[in-house]
Amino acid sequence: MSVESSGKRVLLVDDDIGMLTLVAVTLQQAGHTVELAGDGQEAWNRFQKTPFDIVVLDRNMPLISGDELAQRVKSASPHLPIILITGFIQGIPHPEIFAAILDKPFHAKELLACIDRSFRVSGR
Repeated sequence: MSVESSGKRVLLVDDDIGMLTLVAVTLQQAGHTVELAGDGQEAWNRFQKTPFDIVVLDRNMPLISGDELAQRVKSASPHLPIILITGFIQGIPHPEIFAAILDKPFHAKELLACIDRSFRVSGR
């Protein structure tokens, strides 16, 4: 699923369809193009085929965890911002690879602010 807009191209990854839908609508309303993936493997496959400006992902997912997916993305694209959204904030193995970490539940404004901040910091 993809919706065209003038904002950034976002890969959004979460196995919770309710969260995925809610965050996708928020991002689309903010003017971003959003491509959805329901697990880490699907996200990795999409990432390898399509260029993205940012990745927003959940930590606890089947097939490939958010931690592992983030490491793969950073290895392939070291400067690509990644935002982690998680209900499991403790014990993140490499927090330094994330532009931001949001603890669930979070407000839409927090996510949008993290996205804006990550582009200001990276100069993208």
